[in-house]
Amino acid sequence: ALMLTTLRWKIILNKDISFWELFKISWISNFFSNFLPSTIVGDSYKVIKLRKKYGTRKLIESVLFDRLSGLISMIIIASIFSFSMYKITNSIYLLIIPISILLLIIFVFGFLYYNNFNWKYYSYLKQIFLQFKTKIIFTINISIIYVILGAISLCIYYLMFGIKLNFLIILTLYTSVQLISFIPISINALGLREGSMVYLFSLVGVSSEISLAI
Repeated sequence: ALMLTTLRWKIILNKDISFWELFKISWISNFFSNFLPSTIVGDSYKVIKLRKKYGTRKLIESVLFDRLSGLISMIIIASIFSFSMYKITNSIYLLIIPISILLLIIFVFGFLYYNNFNWKYYSYLKQIFLQFKTKIIFTINISIIYVILGAISLCIYYLMFGIKLNFLIILTLYTSVQLISFIPISINALGLREGSMVYLFSLVGVSSEISLAI
């Protein structure tokens, strides 16, 4: 999974730096995420490490776009299966939230692409969007593979406890857990991840003790 996210970052960064150098930087960044808010703040290490070589602005843009492609992929997956999850769990939040966010993203991207306002921040955002639009489909596909690998890992953990669930259910709930873990209110999403795991999987009949143990 880390190799996939490194490949995604390398495609976005588009600089003459080896894959393995970026892989090492990504690994260290993940390590720092264990002691910083959310699961993504460790990305600041990537900027600090390479800013003298490529420039702070370019690195921040690449890291943000890298995370955005991952976020979009999870929202797409959650939206696709939201109606099925609503039928299974009767949780209106699993239906409304991902679809609403997906529609918002589509609106923002369409707004950036088809409009032109005389506002410096708008021009800056549109410039970034146009710069990365040719790469977004490929990076989102990589992100989807990354999410699927995480769901497979979680599926194996549940099998270790003798719990057999439909893989699409695990994939959808795993995606929801990952989205919640983005909220930067605790160290490495500690508590957010566990609480969301316990609650969401209880909707499909998994005991709190098993989800918390996993």
